[in-house]
Formats: sequence, C-alpha cells, structure tokens
Amino acid sequence: MSLFVGATARAFDDGCPDGDVVTVGAPFRLDVGAAAVDLPPGTVTIIDRTKPSANLFPAPVGMIRYKFPDSRAVSILFASLHVLGSTYRINDYFGSFQIAATPGIPFGTPEVRTFTFHHPLVFDRGDVFAVVIRPAEGTSSGLVMYESSPPSGVLIGSVDIGQQGSVGISQLRPVRGVAMAAFARGNACGEVPAPELLLPVVGDITGRAHYSTDVSLYAPVDSTLTWTIRDRLRDAGAPTLINGSAASNGSLAGLPPSYLGSMTLSVPALRGRGTRASDDVSATARITARTALGETGSAITAVSCERIGHTIAVPFHVAPGYRVNIGIASAQLNSCGIFKAATAIIARVNDGAPVTLAMPAESIQLDDVTGDNTTLQDARGLTDGVVYLSVTDEAARIVAYSSLLDNTSQSSTLTIGSVIR
Repeated sequence: MSLFVGATARAFDDGCPDGDVVTVGAPFRLDVGAAAVDLPPGTVTIIDRTKPSANLFPAPVGMIRYKFPDSRAVSILFASLHVLGSTYRINDYFGSFQIAATPGIPFGTPEVRTFTFHHPLVFDRGDVFAVVIRPAEGTSSGLVMYESSPPSGVLIGSVDIGQQGSVGISQLRPVRGVAMAAFARGNACGEVPAPELLLPVVGDITGRAHYSTDVSLYAPVDSTLTWTIRDRLRDAGAPTLINGSAASNGSLAGLPPSYLGSMTLSVPALRGRGTRASDDVSATARITARTALGETGSAITAVSCERIGHTIAVPFHVAPGYRVNIGIASAQLNSCGIFKAATAIIARVNDGAPVTLAMPAESIQLDDVTGDNTTLQDARGLTDGVVYLSVTDEAARIVAYSSLLDNTSQSSTLTIGSVIR
C-alpha cells in the first residue's frame, strides 16, 4: 500500500492539468521496511538527493514518518535548498513545528505526520528538499529512512542549516541507496509569488544637501508593476506604506514629496512557471544631491533574493574630507521566502563587541560611522574596517549598503554589502 504516489512533475507552456500533483523528495511507502542508517545525536540536517524539483512550484504541504524515542517534543523545519557548486543554501523554509508521540502508541513506532505551511514552500527548478530535526536532549533523530532504487541517496550532517543559512558538502556525509521518509507536496499549476525587488534606500529629503531619488525599472516584457515605499519619516516607530503603480520599463512616476526609506517593487505579470523571474528584472535608484556647487548623482541597484541575507558585511575606507554612512533595510518578500521584516539588527565593527540597534521602520541609516558622534563606537576614528550586520530573528533577512560622501560636494558612491550567510 502506498501512502502517496506523486504525479509526473511537469508544467507545460500551454497550461497544466488540474490535479497535477508534484513532490520534492520521493513519496514514501508504508509497506517498505526501514533502512538502518546511523544518525548522529542532536540536531541534524538531512538533504534529499533522490528527487529534486523539476520546475518552479509552491508546496503548501509537508509529510514525514517519524519514530519517537520518548514523550518529549521534537522540532522539525522544512526547507528548499539551492545547489550552488558544493554548497547548499536555503531558498525558502518553514518551521519549526513541534511534534510529539501520540499518547497510547508505543515509543519507537513509526508515525506519519502531515504539516500545512502558513505559506507555501517555494522550490526553484533544481532545488532539493531538506529537513532539520532538533530532537530532545540526549537523543538522535527518529526520521525513518528506507531503501531507495535511485543511488543518489541523502546527505546527513550535524549542522543546523536553519540557523546557518547554508552548508558546505564537507560538513555532510553521503548515504547512498536510501531515501528519507519526508517530502514536500504541491501542484504544478500552483501560483508562486510575483517576482520582487528591494531598493535599500529612496527618498526626497533635505540633509546637508537636498537629496531626491529617480527610480527606473526594466523587465523582460512590458507590464504593469506595483511599488511600495516604506517611509520612516512620517513615523519613526513603524513603516508608513506608500503605494503606487507604473509601467515596467522606464522611470517611475508619482513618487511622493518628502519621504525616506526603502522601496519594494513587484511585477505580477511575471509570475513564472518553470523559472523564477526575479533575476530577470532590474531596477536602479539615482540619488541626486543638489548643492550650491551644482547637482551630483549616484546610483544604487535593487536587489533580489540572492543579495538579501541573514548576515551582511559592509567594508569601508574613509579618506580625509569624506564620511561614510551605512544603511540597512528589510522587507517582507514572499518571492524570496522572506515572510517577516527585520525590526532590529546586530552590528559589529571588525572583531569588536556586538551592538543591538532597533529598526522599527524596517530601515535605518547610520550616519558618519567613523565620526565622533557615531552609533558604532568601535568605528570611531577608523580609516578602514568592516561592519558586520546580522538579523536578530532568523525569519527575517536584510540588505545593507555604504555611502561614501565628499564633505564638500556631497557627491556619493553607494555600494551594496556582501551576503555572508
């Protein structure tokens, strides 16, 4: 008797038939005996290599078969992973779920559990399925393994990819000829989130100069986009959302006066079937400073999923007559599996002590970070250094930038920080 048999994982350009159910990770069978696999004690990440995703699709349901050693609760996290050379990096994840043995069922008896995710777990073509098992202290994972004809097997490691964000192949042990009794299930025609971009900073504000922003966006096809400014001027304690729409190719019109914050852009017409379209869409913000010496301009590009992370490194070099500002932004981006914006960050300069900074409006800028009045005391007076910025909540992610400004002309050079994890 099969617990579940997935339909062929295909999505056609001329439409998918209703009910075309697909899985990532092979559906397991109740009539197949468990395979003996030595799982290490403590938290473990298990990656399935028997059945990667054939297309871009959302999976709203996950299933596992688990043997509980005792009555204590176990934490389960589900994830879709990009395969980048020898590194597996989280594309989307959900959890953790707390589960425990059913009362009256003897410990060690395999139990089947079904989970409905609050948001569908999105898989790109080629992504693989993974689970993170966090068992009770002093025990090992009870996830059932069974023999499988595909020789690719699974990868097992005593790491928590939910906390690290990625894991290298050197941290994993391959076990061939087996599959884990866990998979994610969805529909080949399921709707995936529209591609989104995040511009870390846009505005119309007077500081040492009058700064204003022009935004241009380009997409593979002409369509209508929607934009949302997350303004922090109107209310420093929460983002004020200012919405608008425009044609996808060209400059955005209708931007408001007097605002400062980040901007998200979404192109609903590019909801992909088979590929993720975010990386095919580009946007640029030109930030102009008007001074008595004339107008100067600099540009910053929008980022998509690959440039938004849990930890960002922002290097800086400050020559005499210059200052450097560092900005941080976050937003809910469903297309990137980011379903919560960061409202606080942890900042560290080089190997200095970490400092927690509130970010209730989902973006902040740290002005003149090496100056006398800097928020980051370890950066005062430095010429060179690196500021490391991390989220306080693993469900959120951030982007960061540096703005190097000439104190005389107010001309600036903006650079996006590097994702560490």
